[in-house]
Amino acid sequence: MTEDVDKIIAEYTKSGFDFGFSSSDKDLEKETLDKDKEILELKNKLKATEKLIMPFLVNLVNAKGDTIKWPQEKRQKEIKEQIEKLLKLTR
Repeated sequence: MTEDVDKIIAEYTKSGFDFGFSSSDKDLEKETLDKDKEILELKNKLKATEKLIMPFLVNLVNAKGDTIKWPQEKRQKEIKEQIEKLLKLTR
């Protein structure tokens, strides 16, 4: 029986038909490395985004009193700068 199985395996091996896949791990390794690199880049972007947003939120939490004084001219300039930085990270 083993000889018959070996013959059948040899017959189909010679035919060259492989269902479109191979037993090589090289493609999988490259794909894994590419995904790992992409994940690292996304993590770095998330950390950079956090650094843009957290100072604002922490300042709001630590603000004394019910009113926050933030002059319009300065506020607009600072918010626009943060928006530009955020867009660089997300687009």
